[in-house]
Amino acid sequence: MQGTIGGELTRQIASYAPAEMVLLERSEFNMYQIDREIRDNFPDLTLHVTLADVGDATHVNKIFDTYRPEIVFHAAAIKHVPLAEQNVEETVLTNVFGTRY
Repeated sequence: MQGTIGGELTRQIASYAPAEMVLLERSEFNMYQIDREIRDNFPDLTLHVTLADVGDATHVNKIFDTYRPEIVFHAAAIKHVPLAEQNVEETVLTNVFGTRY
């Protein structure tokens, strides 16, 4: 959840002091950055960080079973059209199936 939209959603949601927050990201570097930022700026927030790909239904289901989220903000997407056209399978897996899972 740490791309342009996901990162900003994370910051905004954290500012409302939820009981806890679960972040899912497939990029280790992006997760590391947002994890540090959120923990520094919201030290009292219970934060769970999980490296995963939204296209992996088994892993996504395990995360949902573990944390039982009440609200989900899904921002994973391949959004640059030329890149999406060159990587159709990954685009469908992320943009279509990732949303479904």
